[in-house]
Amino acid sequence: MFIKRILTFIFLFFLFIKISIYSSMDMFLIFFLLISFVIFKEWGNLLELKNNFYSLYLIFVLFIFLFLLYFYKIIPGVIFIFFCFIFLLFHFLNLIYYYDFNDLMIKNYIINLFFSCFLFFPVLINLNLISNYFTNDFFIGKMIIIYIFFLIFISDTIGYIFGKSFGKKKIFKKISPNKTYFGIISIFVVVFLLYILLYLNKIFNSFYVFLILNFIVLISSIIGDLVISLYKRFHGSKDSGNFLPGHGGFLDRIDSSLLSFSMFLFFL
Repeated sequence: MFIKRILTFIFLFFLFIKISIYSSMDMFLIFFLLISFVIFKEWGNLLELKNNFYSLYLIFVLFIFLFLLYFYKIIPGVIFIFFCFIFLLFHFLNLIYYYDFNDLMIKNYIINLFFSCFLFFPVLINLNLISNYFTNDFFIGKMIIIYIFFLIFISDTIGYIFGKSFGKKKIFKKISPNKTYFGIISIFVVVFLLYILLYLNKIFNSFYVFLILNFIVLISSIIGDLVISLYKRFHGSKDSGNFLPGHGGFLDRIDSSLLSFSMFLFFL
C-alpha cells in the first residue's frame, strides 16, 4: 500500500507539473473542470446518490452555472470564496460537536447541495485568481499553484508515514484514525526545514510572511481533510473511490486543498 501510494504520488505530481507549465490558462481551467466532474461523481457516491442520478446531475449543473457566472464576471469570485469559508467553518464545528448534531448537518439535503457547490467551486476560482496573480503573470501564478499542491502532497505523505509509524495518540480517532499528534508535528517540522532550504536559495523574498503563509496552507489543508473524512466515516466509506492506487479516489487526493487555496489568497 505504501509503495503504491508513493508511486501514484510521483506520477500525479509530475503529470500535474507538465500540464501546469505547458498549458494555456483556458486549457488549465478546463483540465480542472474535467477533474471536478470525476470528483463530483465520487462525491455523489459518497452521499449515497448512486441510485439517484438526478440529484448528482442537479449538483453538477448548479456547479457549472456558478462557474459560468464567475467566468463572465457576473458574480465576483470573492463572494464564493467567502461562502466556502463559512460552509467549511460550519462543518468544522461539526467535528468539534461530532456526537451532538451531525445528523442535522450531514443528512440535510439542502445543506449537502450547497456544500457541494461551495466546496469545489471556489477551488476553480482560486486557481483562476492565482494563475493571474502578480500583474497577470500566468507563469508565476502557475508556479504558486504547483508549490501549494506540492506543499499539500508532501505534508500528506509525511503525516501518513510518521503518523502510522510512530504516532500513538490520535487526534480525531473516529473521524481520521491515521492522524496523530506526532504526525501533525512532523509535518510542520519537515515543511519548516524545506522552507528554510528554499529561502536560502532565494525562492522567497520575505522570510516571515511566506513562512506564515506556509503554515496557514498546512492548517487549512488539515481542516479540509478532516471535513471530508467526517463525511466518509458517516457514510461508512474509507475512500471516495479506487481510481488512484494507494490513495483511493480523486476526492481523497484533493480534499486537503479545498480550503488551502482560499486561505492562501485571503491572507496574501
